[in-house]
Amino acid sequence: SRDVGLIGSCRQIVDTDMIVSIISLQAVLENMSNEQTFASRLKAIRADKGVGVRELGRMIGKTGQHISNIEKGIANPSAEVVVTIAKALSTDVDELLHLAGQVDPEVVGVIQSSPSAIPSFLRSASKLTEAQWLEMEAYAKKLSDKD
Repeated sequence: SRDVGLIGSCRQIVDTDMIVSIISLQAVLENMSNEQTFASRLKAIRADKGVGVRELGRMIGKTGQHISNIEKGIANPSAEVVVTIAKALSTDVDELLHLAGQVDPEVVGVIQSSPSAIPSFLRSASKLTEAQWLEMEAYAKKLSDKD
């Protein structure tokens, strides 16, 4: 009877440890899949454009091995490298920056040039609809074209 209780307790401990391990593994895998999003998108764009790993490396001043490591999720590109890749592949810079978890250095410069105005503006604009954002973007473009 005592052995049965001990076995039951051991099973409960093992089951609890197993559940914790599974949850931890799931979190690691989710993080890996998030990290791979940029990598898989880059690989797909490169393949669609018919550009080899070495060729892309030459186009951006990096080695083919570095591009391969980025696509495998081994290396994380800087924002500058992401921008250079996007331009070389004639693809959406903002999409790749977003997938890479990076911010365009130009945007960082804008934020740093107005450290209180930009965050305040973004907070006030956070509840805009997509249509309102598009309208505001068009207006901002119109204002900047006047310069």
